[in-house]
Amino acid sequence: MTVTEDIRKNLNEATPLYVVAGAADLAAEKLRELPSSLERLREETPERLREVRENELPKLRDRARELAEQGRETAREYAGKARETYEELAVRGRGAVDQWRTQREEAAEDKGDGADGADAPEVTVERVTDPTPGTTGTATGDGATDTGTEAR
Repeated sequence: MTVTEDIRKNLNEATPLYVVAGAADLAAEKLRELPSSLERLREETPERLREVRENELPKLRDRARELAEQGRETAREYAGKARETYEELAVRGRGAVDQWRTQREEAAEDKGDGADGADAPEVTVERVTDPTPGTTGTATGDGATDTGTEAR
C-alpha cells in the first residue's frame, strides 16, 4: 500500500477520532466524580486523624523508645569493644618497645659500644661561599649556599 492510500484510509476511517472522544468522555466522568470524592475525604479526615492519634501514635512512640534504647545499647557495646582493643594494643605496644630496646642493647653490647650514641652515623654538610651560576644550592642567609649534599 502506498503512502497516499494509507493517508486516505486513515482520513476516511473514524477510529482515531473515536479514541479522542472516548478519552475526553472518560476525563469528564472522572472530573464529575471529583467533588464528591473530595467531600468524602474531608468528612473522613478528622475521624482518621483521631484514630491515628489514639491508636497508632502511642505505638509509634513506644517503637521510637525501643529503637533509641537499642541504639544506646549498641553504642555502649562498641565503646566497650573500642576500650578493650585500645588496652590490648597498649599491652602489645609495651611488649614490642621492650623487645626493641632489648634487641638494641644486645646489638650495642655485641659491637662493644655503649648506648651513648657513639654508633650514630656521621653527617657532613658542605657549604659553598661563592656559588657558581647554574648550581642548585639554596641560600642560607649569610652569603653561603647549602648544596644539599650529605655524606655518611
